[in-house]
Parts: sequence; C-alpha cells; structure tokens
Amino acid sequence: MEDCSRMPDDELLRSLKALVKDERRNLVRILSRLAEVDRRGLALKRGFHSLFDYSVRALRYSEPETARRIHAARAAASYPLLYPMLS
Repeated sequence: MEDCSRMPDDELLRSLKALVKDERRNLVRILSRLAEVDRRGLALKRGFHSLFDYSVRALRYSEPETARRIHAARAAASYPLLYPMLS
C-alpha cells in the first residue's frame, strides 16, 4: 500500500478525487459487464447457482456489494441512460 502520510494536502486531495473518478468509471464498466454476463447466463454455464453466487465466490464481493451491483447492473441494462449518470 502506498504511504501518503507525507503527501502535501493539496496533492492528497487531488489524488483522492482522481481515484474516485477512476473508481466511478470502472464501476460503470463493471456494471455493464455484469449485465452482459447476466444476459448470457455465463454464471450458470460456469457451474454457479446464480449471478449472485458467481459475484460472491468468483469476484469476491461481499453479499451486500453483490446485491447492490447486480441491482444496478440490471437497472442500467433496462435503462442505459443510467450509465452516464453513474459515471
């Protein structure tokens, strides 16, 4: 892990904002891929009981993280205008 204890305040805040922006961008990409995995039924084809099971066991998300991401992925798959709103 990066030691940021000596980072100047302004640099720390700038880097945090940049990381959050990247996190949001990656989250949208993750959601779109989850939706596609769901659409194709890939979790079932790979021997998992559900997309939820796949997300917990293969992607190592916690159960609450999994539920939120699957709900968001399915909503965005139905309403693609959500993707830019999320990013």
